[in-house]
Amino acid sequence: MAADDFEKAKEAGIIMNASIMKMDMNLFKGDAHALWMKLSSSLKSDLQQIAHMENLKSIREKFISISNSMIEIAESFDPLPKTIYVQHCPMAN
Repeated sequence: MAADDFEKAKEAGIIMNASIMKMDMNLFKGDAHALWMKLSSSLKSDLQQIAHMENLKSIREKFISISNSMIEIAESFDPLPKTIYVQHCPMAN
């Protein structure tokens, strides 16, 4: 998006959606499963919408919600053995 390339931004959203859809639900047990279902619901919906968007502005607007969902997932599941930094883009709303 920073390069103002609509096609690449759209493709990245489609690829990310495909990756999320491949998530092995057997990895989540008990409360973690319920939490993943809750948090991933809006993320999946937002990513599916990217494939149908017709301009970069729409993708940028949807990115805010996608980013917030990813932050919440990272904070909830602590997926990496190292620190994750949340950075805020001055161009984002």
